[in-house]
Amino acid sequence: MINNLDFITITVNSVIVKSFEITSEQKIKHEKWIGRNHERKKLNFVMSWVSEYAWKEVLGQHNIKYVYFGQYIGPVELSPKEDFIVWMNQRKMSLGIRSRTYEQLVKYQEVSYPDDRIRLEKDIISDYIIISSIDFYHDGNAEVRFWGAISKEDFLKAYDKAIKKFSPSNQEQFRLIALSKFSFKLLLKILDIVDKHH
Repeated sequence: MINNLDFITITVNSVIVKSFEITSEQKIKHEKWIGRNHERKKLNFVMSWVSEYAWKEVLGQHNIKYVYFGQYIGPVELSPKEDFIVWMNQRKMSLGIRSRTYEQLVKYQEVSYPDDRIRLEKDIISDYIIISSIDFYHDGNAEVRFWGAISKEDFLKAYDKAIKKFSPSNQEQFRLIALSKFSFKLLLKILDIVDKHH
């Protein structure tokens, strides 16, 4: 059971969700994602973009200055290394968003993270990682919940102790980080202390 039910909720309308579905198809074709489950990969892209869109809404509600790098289509090696950049006392700080379906997050209480990305790209892991869940409804809308955040330092400590698991649907190894490692209080603190528009 999840004891802490604190989260920030944003609804993304069906028109936006549909546009992401179309773009994900274009991305899969353009980047030639061969040998992977097509529908699973499409869902992964849509979930990423829907959660990032919702996070932009949260930042806007708090009048926070940010730069967003999302919805890239092209060679993987040229893709942006951050999801979001914000500033704290004029110092740049990167934020990354991870998402699971609401059903999976509640059931497993774990956040999956690609193992090779951590092993090979530790230097580009975001300063803070934020976990979200997504519900897709029959009317086409999506509801995004932001559950908490973890610092890069604490994330890497958790990674060292995390279980490694192979995902048949994604065809890659993941590390499973407990949801309890993510703090809602830290998420609220980030929103409070980062630089705002004047």
